[in-house]
Amino acid sequence: LWFQQFGALFRKRALSVRRDRRAWASQLLLPAIFILLALIIAALLQVKESMPPLKLDSGMFIGTVSGGRAAVAVEQNEIFMSGVDANPFAQEIGEAFMATASAHDEFVHFHEDNGMFAAYYM
Repeated sequence: LWFQQFGALFRKRALSVRRDRRAWASQLLLPAIFILLALIIAALLQVKESMPPLKLDSGMFIGTVSGGRAAVAVEQNEIFMSGVDANPFAQEIGEAFMATASAHDEFVHFHEDNGMFAAYYM
């Protein structure tokens, strides 16, 4: 029964389109053309504003940190650094961290060969 109703409605719509092509164009084609035209105009007139770079600071993370059920008050950020002396790339990273350090940052240098392991501090 459902297929018969669907077929009858489809035939009725096809006859309506065949009789009045202007109505079909105004109902189906014109809205699609106007939307396409609006999208083209919006793409052409799109203004590209350059946003200022974001200033990130580790001081933004001072406060209460929650993880699951535990909530911890954080008053200082500890930044762990290992092998800074041996690796030139690590030295550049360390200098960049220190240049942008806030008043709430503490740098912890550890060397695994002296028995100081990162897991001990974390």
